[in-house]
Amino acid sequence: MSTKTRIVKNGIAAIFFKGIRVVEQLLLIPFFIQHWGAAYYGEWITLTIVPSMLALADFGFGSAAANTFLLKYAGHDKQGAADVAKTGSIILTFLIMVALLLAGAIVWTLNYFGTFERLLIDNHSAIIAVLLLLTARIVNFYQALYEAYYRAARRADISIHFKTIIAVANIIVSLVVLWSGGRVVEYASAILLISVLFNPIYIYIGRRVLGLYKVHIGKVDKRLIRPLVNKGFGYFLSPIWQAIYYQGITLVVRITVGPIAVTVFNTVRTLIRSSSQAFAMTITASYPDFQFEIGAGNYDKAKKIFSSVLIWNILMAILFIIGLILFGEILYHWWTKNALDVPVPVWYIFIAGIFFYACWFTCSFVFEALNKPYTNTLAGFVCSIFVVSLSWCLCSYVGLIGAAIGCLIFDILMCLYIMPKVATQLGLTFSQVSERLLSLLHLNNKYTRKHL
Repeated sequence: MSTKTRIVKNGIAAIFFKGIRVVEQLLLIPFFIQHWGAAYYGEWITLTIVPSMLALADFGFGSAAANTFLLKYAGHDKQGAADVAKTGSIILTFLIMVALLLAGAIVWTLNYFGTFERLLIDNHSAIIAVLLLLTARIVNFYQALYEAYYRAARRADISIHFKTIIAVANIIVSLVVLWSGGRVVEYASAILLISVLFNPIYIYIGRRVLGLYKVHIGKVDKRLIRPLVNKGFGYFLSPIWQAIYYQGITLVVRITVGPIAVTVFNTVRTLIRSSSQAFAMTITASYPDFQFEIGAGNYDKAKKIFSSVLIWNILMAILFIIGLILFGEILYHWWTKNALDVPVPVWYIFIAGIFFYACWFTCSFVFEALNKPYTNTLAGFVCSIFVVSLSWCLCSYVGLIGAAIGCLIFDILMCLYIMPKVATQLGLTFSQVSERLLSLLHLNNKYTRKHL
C-alpha cells in the first residue's frame, strides 16, 4: 500500500471519527438536559471534573512508551520494541492501580468534607458514579500504548475506526440509559462497561495486526523506566500548559472585565478555533506514516509528508480567515441568538491568530513523532505563563481586547520558536517547502486536465 493511499484512508477514518465526536456533543447534551433537567445535568458536569483531571494520572507515560515503541520498531529494533511494550504495559498497570487508589482517596476526602452532600444528586449515587467513571477513564490508559501497534503495522486507519465504534457505542448506551430513566449511576456503569469490553478487544486486534509477539517475546528492561518516565513528564506538560493558558486567560477576563465578557471571549474563541478540527484531521491522516519514516531513517520522505501537511493547513487557514471575515459575524450572531456583542477589534485579532496557530500547531506534531516532547511542551508552558500575565495587564487597560491580543501573541511566540526548530530538526528549507507546493500544484493540474 502506497503512502498516499494510507494517508487517504487515515484521512477518511479521521473525518468519520471527528464527525461522530461532533454528533456526540451536539446530540447528547440536549438529551441530558431533557431527561435530567439543566440543574441535575449541571451537577453531573461538575462531578466529572475529578475524573477528567485524574485521566491525566499516567503522566504522559502512555505517549512516551508508544512513541519509543514505534521508533524502535520502524528502526528495525523489533526486540527493543517488544521490550518497550512489555515494560510499558507493566508500568501502565502499576499506574492504573495507583490512580485507582488515588481516586478512592480523593472521593473519600471530598465526601469527608461534605462536598457531595451539597449537590442535587444524592450523596450515595454521586460517590458511586464518580468512582465508576474514574475507573472507566483510567482503564483507557492502555489505548495510548497500543495505538502504536496499529501505526507500526501501517494500519492506523483501523485504530481510528475502532475509536469511532467506541464513540458510537457510548452514544447508543447513553441514549438507552436516558430513555429508560437511568440516572448518574446507570450512566457511569454503562460507560465503564464499554471501556472494559472494548479496550481488551482494541489491544487484541492491535497485537494481531502487528504480529510482533509471534517472533519477539518482550522482556522487562529496568533501564527503560527512567527515560520513559522522563519523556512521559514532557508529554504531561502539554495538558498542564493548556490548562494554564486556556483557563488562566478565562480567569483573567472574569476578574478584570466581568462574567459577560467571559461568555463573549469563550464563545468567540470556540468559533474561531473550530478551524483546529480541520488542521487536526490532516495531521491525524499523515502522522502515522510521517513517524514511521522518521523511525526508519527516511528523512527525505518524511520531509515531503510534513511539507504537504504544512502547505495544506496554511491554505486551509487562509480559507478560514477569508470565510470568517466575510461570514463569521453573521454566523456568530445566529449561533448566539444575537445575545452577545463582540467588539470589532476582538473579532479580527482572533481571526489573525488562525494563520500563526495553523503553522505552530502543524509543526508541534513533529516533536511528538521524534519523541522529543520538551521542545514543544516546555515552550507552551513558558509562553502560557507569560501570556496570562501579559493579558492581566492588558485587560486592565483595554478590557476584552487585551485578552484577544494575549492570545494572538501566544500564537506568534509559539510560531516563531517552533518553526525554526522544526526546520533545523528535519533539515528543511523554505525552498524545499516551495518546491513541494509547486509539485502539489503540478499534480493537481495534471489530475484536473485528465478529468476535464
